[in-house]
Amino acid sequence: MMMQRPLGLSLAFTVLSSITAGGAVIDISSRIDRVTVHPDAAIVTRVAKADVGAGSNQIVLRGLPSEIDISTIRVEAAGTGEMQILAIDDAPAVAQARPGLTKEQEAKLVSLKAKQVEYSAAKALLDRRRAFITKFAEAPLAGLPDDQADPLRWEERWAVLESGLAKVAEDAKAIEAGLHSTAAEIAVLELLGSEATPAIVRQPGKGRPLRDISIAVENPRAGTFDFNISYKVGSARWSAAYDAKLISATASEPAKLTFGRRARITQSTSEDWTNVVLSVSTTPTQRRTAIPTVA
Repeated sequence: MMMQRPLGLSLAFTVLSSITAGGAVIDISSRIDRVTVHPDAAIVTRVAKADVGAGSNQIVLRGLPSEIDISTIRVEAAGTGEMQILAIDDAPAVAQARPGLTKEQEAKLVSLKAKQVEYSAAKALLDRRRAFITKFAEAPLAGLPDDQADPLRWEERWAVLESGLAKVAEDAKAIEAGLHSTAAEIAVLELLGSEATPAIVRQPGKGRPLRDISIAVENPRAGTFDFNISYKVGSARWSAAYDAKLISATASEPAKLTFGRRARITQSTSEDWTNVVLSVSTTPTQRRTAIPTVA
């Protein structure tokens, strides 16, 4: 029986160009395993596991911080098959497309649009009623019958007109409220059923878009792989902090002053660094070199 030799694959790949690969898109869940904090930035390493089929595939990590420097991404893979990493690309993270309306929502939308037509018809009828009352109020007294033109009847006439206009105004207010409420419900349902381009996902509390990282790979045969993906984030750093402790003198011991050195780490990447292996480095990630001066 032929034994399959485990692949001792450790590929460190720096992106040189953006290549679009075909094949399956494999979304993988990753977690932060370790972080090395430098004085000016931090290197974050995520770990993930995925079953990768034969052929061309794209391994996708979604919702990473927007500040990732694409040129610093490194990918290491180890598994039971052979794999070639072709390219690394990134794009703004997008929300999932909204699902279509359910049958109940579609029926409600039809009912709301019918109700909207009824409200519009009732509004038009009220407008005609208001115009009729206004026209009657403006009619010259000479054109009225003698019993209506009698000044003693004017007060009665104005009371009827005033009551009619008040009723029209009250009905119009209710219809306008119904039209507004119905239009708002229709707008919500139409938005749910729209096929608009999904929105870019924003970083919580930051307003900056998150990013998806896509790793194009070529795999001769299917296998299971463990991935280490590292990248640099700029909004993290550490600085030295010191504790001083004074021990008062005693009859047998002189006073003693001791200092303790600690590292104060700050980061605003939106990533959770809880329960990760955290270390610090005194070397800046942006090191400057210069040709030495020869004496």
